[in-house]
Amino acid sequence: MVMEPIEAVLSKGGITDPVHWLPEEPAFQFIADPFGWRGADGLLHIFAEHYDYRTRHGTIELLSLDDQLQLQSRRPCLTEA
Repeated sequence: MVMEPIEAVLSKGGITDPVHWLPEEPAFQFIADPFGWRGADGLLHIFAEHYDYRTRHGTIELLSLDDQLQLQSRRPCLTEA
Protein backbone atom coordinates (compact mmCIF):
# COMPACT_ATOMS: atom_id res chain seq x y z
CA MET A 1 0.00 0.00 0.00
CA VAL A 2 1.04 3.53 -0.69
CA MET A 3 -0.47 6.20 1.52
CA GLU A 4 -0.70 8.98 -1.06
CA PRO A 5 -3.47 9.64 -3.57
CA ILE A 6 -3.11 8.27 -7.09
CA GLU A 7 -2.94 11.86 -8.40
CA ALA A 8 0.24 12.42 -6.39
CA VAL A 9 1.80 9.17 -7.64
CA LEU A 10 1.01 10.10 -11.24
CA SER A 11 2.29 13.67 -10.93
CA LYS A 12 5.60 12.39 -9.50
CA GLY A 13 5.88 9.80 -12.27
CA GLY A 14 5.90 6.88 -9.85
CA ILE A 15 5.87 5.78 -6.24
CA THR A 16 8.39 7.69 -4.13
CA ASP A 17 6.89 7.18 -0.66
CA PRO A 18 7.45 3.98 1.34
CA VAL A 19 5.39 0.95 0.35
CA HIS A 20 3.67 -1.09 3.06
CA TRP A 21 3.17 -4.78 2.20
CA LEU A 22 0.54 -7.00 3.72
CA PRO A 23 1.70 -10.32 5.17
CA GLU A 24 2.32 -13.03 2.58
CA GLU A 25 -0.55 -15.41 1.94
CA PRO A 26 -0.22 -19.14 2.69
CA ALA A 27 0.99 -21.46 -0.07
CA PHE A 28 -1.29 -21.74 -3.13
CA GLN A 29 -3.33 -18.67 -2.14
CA PHE A 30 -3.27 -15.01 -3.11
CA ILE A 31 -5.16 -11.76 -2.78
CA ALA A 32 -5.65 -9.50 -5.79
CA ASP A 33 -7.44 -6.45 -7.15
CA PRO A 34 -7.60 -4.47 -3.90
CA PHE A 35 -9.90 -1.49 -3.50
CA GLY A 36 -9.39 0.76 -0.48
CA TRP A 37 -11.86 2.95 1.39
CA ARG A 38 -11.35 4.89 4.59
CA GLY A 39 -14.43 4.58 6.76
CA ALA A 40 -15.97 7.01 9.24
CA ASP A 41 -14.48 4.73 11.92
CA GLY A 42 -10.99 5.85 10.81
CA LEU A 43 -10.00 2.40 9.59
CA LEU A 44 -8.69 1.70 6.11
CA HIS A 45 -10.97 -0.97 4.66
CA ILE A 46 -9.59 -2.98 1.76
CA PHE A 47 -11.83 -5.20 -0.32
CA ALA A 48 -9.85 -7.79 -2.29
CA GLU A 49 -10.27 -11.10 -4.05
CA HIS A 50 -8.90 -14.05 -2.14
CA TYR A 51 -8.20 -17.07 -4.33
CA ASP A 52 -7.16 -20.58 -3.29
CA TYR A 53 -5.66 -22.73 -6.05
CA ARG A 54 -6.38 -25.93 -4.10
CA THR A 55 -10.14 -25.36 -4.10
CA ARG A 56 -10.17 -23.27 -7.30
CA HIS A 57 -12.54 -20.90 -5.58
CA GLY A 58 -12.40 -17.16 -4.98
CA THR A 59 -14.12 -14.94 -2.45
CA ILE A 60 -14.11 -11.24 -1.70
CA GLU A 61 -12.58 -10.42 1.66
CA LEU A 62 -12.59 -7.30 3.79
CA LEU A 63 -9.32 -6.39 5.47
CA SER A 64 -9.47 -3.53 8.01
CA LEU A 65 -6.27 -1.70 9.02
CA ASP A 66 -5.60 1.01 11.61
CA ASP A 67 -3.61 4.25 11.12
CA GLN A 68 -0.33 2.33 11.53
CA LEU A 69 -1.48 -0.10 8.81
CA GLN A 70 -1.77 -2.94 11.30
CA LEU A 71 -4.39 -5.51 10.37
CA GLN A 72 -7.31 -5.26 12.79
CA SER A 73 -9.67 -7.73 11.18
CA ARG A 74 -10.09 -9.88 8.11
CA ARG A 75 -13.21 -11.68 6.99
CA PRO A 76 -15.01 -12.92 3.89
CA CYS A 77 -17.72 -10.51 2.81
CA LEU A 78 -18.89 -12.05 -0.47
CA THR A 79 -18.92 -15.75 -1.22
CA GLU A 80 -20.69 -17.77 -3.89
CA ALA A 81 -20.94 -21.49 -4.45
